[in-house]
Amino acid sequence: MDTVQKLFRFLDESPTCYHAAANAKAALTAAGAVELRESEQWKLEKGTLYVVERGDSALVAFRVPEGPFHGFLMAAAHSDSPTFKVRETAEAASAGNTLRLSVEPYGGGVWRGWLDRPLSVAGRVVIRQGDRLVSRLVNIDRDLLVIPGVAIHMDRSVNKGAELNPAVDLLPLLGCGKEPGAFRKLIAEAAGVREEHLLSTELFLYPRTKAVQTGLNGEFIVSPRLDDLQCVFGCLEGFLAAKPGGSLPVLAVFNNEEVGSNTRQGADSTFLTDVLERIAHGCGLDSEAWKAAVANSFMVSADNAHAIHPAHPEYADKGEFPVLGGGIVLGGVVLLSGEPGVGKSTMLLQLCGAISNQHSVLYITGEESVRQVKLRAARLKVPQENIYLAAENDVDEICGLIEKEKPELVVIDSIQTMRCMDLSSSAGTVSQVKESAARLLAVAKKQEIPMFIVGHVNKDGAIAGPKVMEHIVDTVLYFEGDKMLPYRILRAAKNRYGSTNELGMFDMTGQGLEEIENPSQMLLEGRPLGVSGNCVACTMEGSRPILSEIQALATKTNFPAPRRACSGYDYNRMNLLIAVLEKRAGYFFGNLDVYINIVGGIALRDTACDLAVCLCMVSSLLDCPVSDKLIAIGEVGLGGEVRSVPNLEQRLREAERIGFERAVVPKHSLAHLNPADYPGMKLIGAAYISDAIHALKSDRL
Repeated sequence: MDTVQKLFRFLDESPTCYHAAANAKAALTAAGAVELRESEQWKLEKGTLYVVERGDSALVAFRVPEGPFHGFLMAAAHSDSPTFKVRETAEAASAGNTLRLSVEPYGGGVWRGWLDRPLSVAGRVVIRQGDRLVSRLVNIDRDLLVIPGVAIHMDRSVNKGAELNPAVDLLPLLGCGKEPGAFRKLIAEAAGVREEHLLSTELFLYPRTKAVQTGLNGEFIVSPRLDDLQCVFGCLEGFLAAKPGGSLPVLAVFNNEEVGSNTRQGADSTFLTDVLERIAHGCGLDSEAWKAAVANSFMVSADNAHAIHPAHPEYADKGEFPVLGGGIVLGGVVLLSGEPGVGKSTMLLQLCGAISNQHSVLYITGEESVRQVKLRAARLKVPQENIYLAAENDVDEICGLIEKEKPELVVIDSIQTMRCMDLSSSAGTVSQVKESAARLLAVAKKQEIPMFIVGHVNKDGAIAGPKVMEHIVDTVLYFEGDKMLPYRILRAAKNRYGSTNELGMFDMTGQGLEEIENPSQMLLEGRPLGVSGNCVACTMEGSRPILSEIQALATKTNFPAPRRACSGYDYNRMNLLIAVLEKRAGYFFGNLDVYINIVGGIALRDTACDLAVCLCMVSSLLDCPVSDKLIAIGEVGLGGEVRSVPNLEQRLREAERIGFERAVVPKHSLAHLNPADYPGMKLIGAAYISDAIHALKSDRL
């Protein structure tokens, strides 16, 4: 299950703060967490994960390091969201022999959006169990309620934004008739107890709408309770994925943020402080060491922030104008790497030109003279009024210049030419690159100035210099492309501020780099028709589906051992697929040279391309062309089975848009697809690779 689907599941299964805390606790327990109780003495063991809960709606989790630690690394979010709280005396008889629930707004919600949509009730109840009081979660998991809006023919001013009275307009409709006690009976049944054992309730309304992705490329998420459960989920996932270090990691989830955090389980309570003090005591820290650990601590308080409203940009801060899906983070350090001549400096010059319209830019060149950079900028028609150039290699001088001029963007071209004069080694050595990067990063963070650093790659394609340089920067970008071809690809290998799965494609022209808005169509231009060994696959680059042409050539070898070669595809993956074709489908390649080429210089890493690669090789072997209107999508397993792939719907929509009429897909994925969604395409199910090859032969006949 990918991260988005895990988030959706968490949102859908957490209708209230109590369920959110329970689901987070369950995930921690599944990861091996030991539950602690505040009312009991704690005995902490090194290397152990712990969780402590308060009020069934707030929790703190932490992991005791194996060795000493110098502070706490904390992330916190809140479990509650704006909703309606059901009063203890819940039923309210209304006009027309109807029955409504008595509720009150909880938090600052946009209440008009709750009208005329299916709702239900969930929360916590306290029951009598023998001589004990027990808390239990309940969820009426069906469409139960609706807050009816006023019809337009009853009130012509309904669209004029009339104020809603919570005591009149926002009470949900429960049923028809006046059966007293019906709601309480329903809750008792959901809790699994007799009605007389139901002592108290703390229930909330929740919308029944499921979390979904929307947008042309699925770039938006629409879901109730997104504030702030996505932050709870993100903090939880980060906490569970954290690697051991010199600090003690802590996850905190609080309740009552929406109505005030000074409750027993709120962020302004003693909950977190109590836990940290007990951790310090359990780890043997004295008062002095405890205070030092607190001083060395760091917390991320996660909550949702409003971005730009498409209809009302005036609501956004004009000095801190947000950009959806983009933008440069203040104080962020980006490492841009690539082979010499691929276009790194060109890209950064164009970036500087675009930014210089509103912001000041400092461009430090260590490889060229100022005159050379100015000539290239003039050729690219980059505005130069707000760009300041300096040819300098001394890192300390550069840091002093940044602190003095305080530009709004800095470009360092390149890190391999920079030197710290107090080090005896020459520029480009491991020690120089490491120390130079550290000093530049320090000044960027201190001054909150975004910085782009150019880094060269070695013969293996990795960034030249120490690996630690990639670790300390915020973002690592790889600029790829064959210098003999015009196409360039920008990939993110690391990104602290967003996804690493997105991809940018550019065309290198005489006027610089131009974005390719339709890469699928570009990559398929000039595709040979009626030629064997040619098939189209669809890879996902982030949320973007891209069609790519795969070519294969199987020919009789003239060498003692057959040759295998790949361009843009994994060599070992190709050999694996050849073995599957020989073992499971009966096609022998032992005396043949096999070559795989991905057209356009793009590198395919998606296993969803397996099926297309197999069809290419068989097509070349049999000299049987694949139809130019057919696309193959699926992962191939070692048993010869065709396995399902994520985002199949998006891949098929992209193929249909480009003009493909047939698609070979995993057979068991057909149960989840609606053929009516693809009116111009025939879907062919393949359970095994032999089924796909049969479809290929049948298609040609």
